[in-house]
Amino acid sequence: MTHDDIHMCAVTHPPTEAEFIIGEYQQWLQTWAADRTIKARVPFARARMKEWGLEGFTARNIGEFLGRPREDGRPKARWSRATYHAHLTDFCKWLVASEYLDENPMDEVRAVKRPTPNPRPLTEVEAARVLAIAQGEVRDWVTLALCAGLRAMEIAKIRGEDVSEEGIYVLGKGDVEAMLPCHPDIWAMAQRYPRQGYWFPGSANGHVRSQRISLTVGALFSELGIEGGIHRCRHLYGSRLLRSGVNVRRVQKLLRHARLETTATYTAVDEDELRAAINLLPSSLPPIPHPPAA
Repeated sequence: MTHDDIHMCAVTHPPTEAEFIIGEYQQWLQTWAADRTIKARVPFARARMKEWGLEGFTARNIGEFLGRPREDGRPKARWSRATYHAHLTDFCKWLVASEYLDENPMDEVRAVKRPTPNPRPLTEVEAARVLAIAQGEVRDWVTLALCAGLRAMEIAKIRGEDVSEEGIYVLGKGDVEAMLPCHPDIWAMAQRYPRQGYWFPGSANGHVRSQRISLTVGALFSELGIEGGIHRCRHLYGSRLLRSGVNVRRVQKLLRHARLETTATYTAVDEDELRAAINLLPSSLPPIPHPPAA
């Protein structure tokens, strides 16, 4: 197809209103949102525009959609409904701000509370099994998650200039910056990597893709019969801190959570720890008198 043919197609088939709106929405998301967020929200918004058009963004349609069963007839999981509610809230706010809608239909839609996830840290035995078999950069990825609580996206972007014996600079979720203490194991690892540039180079703006880290570590876990992926190492990092007696507020800061409730979902305690905690309570009962000796 020649340049003139492409131009003629563009003239003959101009973008529809829905396509134009979705294009603008995507451009706005690209100014602040992570790639993962964009990849989730743009197709979702496109599907809703295709089904409803602008006129169909009403509280009634949205409520019916959130309550609509899945294709197999089963009800949507609460996690899914909460995620869809968040997507719609974001898109409708943008539609109002961009003057495509006069009123926000989400103001009349009841919020869907996200279920509280159970903590899923690796067990110490599972962590030992992973470290016993992991090699090369895969072992280093796991170590960064276990000893600094880094997410896969943060591991992918770590650079030599970000790491010193005193601390690790992290550009985290939502572009939030943090300086974390450097664990001795990570500093020892740093001696094998360049002092400038990405530790794990690749095709994603010069560094490895976070998806590759997640998939590779997930495959290793699967080989060992361990559920989940590298994020469970971050959960264990938080649990280890608490078990070591670190104040929960400090754990929150090290995990870089905005809310303490989020930190609670990353940590776990076992039955022995609960029993030990109860045994620390002083007795409030009066001593039992002993009968006088005969």
